[in-house]
Amino acid sequence: MGTVCADTAHYDEGVRCYHKAYELEHNPKLLVSEAYCWQQLGNFDKAASLVASVLKEFPEDYDLLYRLMMLKADLGLLEEAVEIGRKLLEKRPDDVIVNYHIARFYQMQCQMQEAISFYTKVLTLTEGKIAWAFLYRGIIYDSLGDTLRALNDYKAIIDSEDMIGRETSLALAKTLYKDVQDPGSSAIEMASELVMKEHANLQSKNLDFFDLNESLIQYAAVLSRSGDMEGALLFFQEVLENG
Repeated sequence: MGTVCADTAHYDEGVRCYHKAYELEHNPKLLVSEAYCWQQLGNFDKAASLVASVLKEFPEDYDLLYRLMMLKADLGLLEEAVEIGRKLLEKRPDDVIVNYHIARFYQMQCQMQEAISFYTKVLTLTEGKIAWAFLYRGIIYDSLGDTLRALNDYKAIIDSEDMIGRETSLALAKTLYKDVQDPGSSAIEMASELVMKEHANLQSKNLDFFDLNESLIQYAAVLSRSGDMEGALLFFQEVLENG
């Protein structure tokens, strides 16, 4: 019954069903299912408490530890989440997902060098196939003023087939026009090249006018910052034609 409740998104009823079933059977797996329902209801504290109670019986259970790590993150307890994540890596050091989440947790705590280290590990493990790792590492490089490294990370995304859309293009544009100072630098040349590639990618996407125009304005800002006023005017003209 509890499974039916959860599968139909009736999570409040699922909590009642799993709790009643646990009282009858005392099967720890039922508490894990109840925790899932609490999580879907947004009560991360209750969910974490239930998972932690089951872990007392199964302290080496990898999946339970992973669940607890994510619940701690949902609660904003990022240091505890990192600690659990590192325990997981003692068991499976090459777990890409855990390494990625640890990188995100460090980034959210503004521990940028640690975040860079874990994003780099993710990219090494996957041979550069995780676009989000390039994106977030690029954002960190941007925040540290290392524009060329940020550009290289964005270029890796643009050149790959794993396009992650508008967020990439906006972050890319922000980096390119904000921090590059020398209009004759290789970074500016790369800026223009990337903008044109990203613009070409827009043609195959079904974006609404707002998203499309916002991206075009960002591209225009990049070209304007680089001194390519003619290119910038073409993008602004496209915005006007889109209405």
